[in-house]
Amino acid sequence: MNVFVTSLLKIINNPDIQDTNYNIAYYLLLHYYDVFEMTLQEIADACYVSVSTLNRFFRIFGFKKISIIKDLMQVHAAARISQLEERSIRKNNQQVNQLLKPLLDNDDYWTVSDQGLINQCCEMIKKCSRVILIGSNEMMDSLLRFQGDMVMMQKLVIQNTIYNNNYIEPQADDLIILLSMTGRIAELKPTLIEHLLVGKNKLICVGYKNFLCEKALFLKIPSYLDETLENMILDNYFQNIAYCYYGGYYDNR
Repeated sequence: MNVFVTSLLKIINNPDIQDTNYNIAYYLLLHYYDVFEMTLQEIADACYVSVSTLNRFFRIFGFKKISIIKDLMQVHAAARISQLEERSIRKNNQQVNQLLKPLLDNDDYWTVSDQGLINQCCEMIKKCSRVILIGSNEMMDSLLRFQGDMVMMQKLVIQNTIYNNNYIEPQADDLIILLSMTGRIAELKPTLIEHLLVGKNKLICVGYKNFLCEKALFLKIPSYLDETLENMILDNYFQNIAYCYYGGYYDNR
């Protein structure tokens, strides 16, 4: 993934510090393709900052000219979209499935390998304004590549915090993905599950069990596996979602 895009994502992946840099990074990711046609003044106005503040932000990454930044962003977008096209075609789920089959109970195998679940996730992403990740920091941080891929496909994926002061209140058309293997997040924030259940947002739950009950689409990670295999299944879910989304749901190819 492009270093600049990764750096922007790392800024917005710390929602407990929603400062000027957060707001600029958020805008650049949300309006990634629009920035190509904007002047420095237009970007500054859109971010509600001065041109000098915006220049200071870009200098953090070693850039002195907006033209260089826009060229870099365009080159990266073209390269990553090309990779998504190639990999969505040659993605071989059978290799992963055959690796997992001897390790999983029969029911879990069919759940983990169910392409229908991936299609449902893509449908939900297609219809939402943005995707909000909340829950385990370890699980969220492992999805950086997924976030970058979705930005290239004009869908912003952000991390939320469980702490009240900086909690990002979801909008009605946001999709929320709860990531928690054991549900321990509910112990740290007892009202979180209740808050999500009474809201009107579409929900996806990822972990050992569906802590959001029948209200959420459930991507199960079996609880009897080694941590390495748990992470592999998590990564495989979201890699499949990204490639499936590109292949069947992304309109601007």
